[in-house]
Amino acid sequence: MTPLFAFVACRDFYITCERNYNPSLEGKPVVLLDENECIQALSAEARQLGLQRGVPLFLYADRVRQQGVVVYHINELLCQDMMKRLQEMLQNFGDPLEVWAPGRLFIPLFDPVDYRRGDKVTWIAEQLLATVKVGTGMYAHVGIAPTRTLAQMAACLGFKDFTNRQLQEEMLQRLGVGSVWGVSPTYKEFLRAVGIHTAFDLREADDQVVRQVMGVVGLRLALELRNISCLEPPDFPALVPEILSWRKFAQPLTKWEQLQETIGLTVSLMAQQLQAQHLVTRLMAISLYPTATQQNITTTLLKLPVPLNTPQELVNQAQQALRDAFTVADSYDQLRIVCGGLSSTLPLGAAVRQSESTMRRMDSVNQRMGTSAVEIAEAGMQQLQQSRLSRRLQLPLQRKVAEG
Repeated sequence: MTPLFAFVACRDFYITCERNYNPSLEGKPVVLLDENECIQALSAEARQLGLQRGVPLFLYADRVRQQGVVVYHINELLCQDMMKRLQEMLQNFGDPLEVWAPGRLFIPLFDPVDYRRGDKVTWIAEQLLATVKVGTGMYAHVGIAPTRTLAQMAACLGFKDFTNRQLQEEMLQRLGVGSVWGVSPTYKEFLRAVGIHTAFDLREADDQVVRQVMGVVGLRLALELRNISCLEPPDFPALVPEILSWRKFAQPLTKWEQLQETIGLTVSLMAQQLQAQHLVTRLMAISLYPTATQQNITTTLLKLPVPLNTPQELVNQAQQALRDAFTVADSYDQLRIVCGGLSSTLPLGAAVRQSESTMRRMDSVNQRMGTSAVEIAEAGMQQLQQSRLSRRLQLPLQRKVAEG
């Protein structure tokens, strides 16, 4: 019996939740922000204005005011209620439902042997689309395939039935390797360096090569492209492409000590985010943006010796890369750090166990004494004091509308 999985992706899930709650937003450019004031979701009208997801709102401040873009913070309670309603409606098609992200989930179909006929698979996909539309008012993309990776690809390509092997091979040859679920831009460059340019190349690549570049999760992705189902819900967090931190400084940084402290604090906070999601990183890209726009952006790519998520180790690696690659000959006003090559596993060597023990003690103190009671010394006392002050002065998130 060949299992089949359906992938359901609601189109503009966050935006549709807001418009269901506030119909007056229909037809208007809308962007939704996360807690870091970065764009988390945007409507089709906002995309036509050139706005992009993941970019801090301040970079589009003038455009938002001039075009009358509506700006809200994401209403998590509203989205959770809509997601709960969606799951209740789709339970008749398969169980248990596997939630990947809000508005995106996998359904292991009941009795997949009955769906081997192409017309039956298409009929199931159409029923899923109709159920989502009637129950939530949302448009969705649905793809059905023997593995989760192929089902997600089918939904993105617009194929309801992606069970035909010949069709799979044809589309994999056309798609770049960066189109595969879980392959980040950083991984894409590493795969290209070893001769893997398309999704078909990844499917046919040697297992040892794929594992060396992307780890165990990358090998599972390659197997999934071969119609071997091996990804499970616990692997989903590791398929987040990258974690990004983008900061703009109030005053340009010109001294080595300032750069060192700023990167130390930023990397320390990103490490805490990795720990909260039970992830480790194998790659880091650090970019400094010079104040003078005509100058080139300086970027260094750091490949860690082992996957890590401990602040102390990551800060040491980042600052060493900064020391080797950057020269403070100019002033810098923006910092961008990307953690890629994410995985949900962590090697348990002696050094790692000792570092984990240290971090557990730090976490215990911070839980009793308050956030940032104990931090990494490399982050700098001035940076830590400013970070604490900003948290004390930060008001609760409110729903805001930008004045047009």
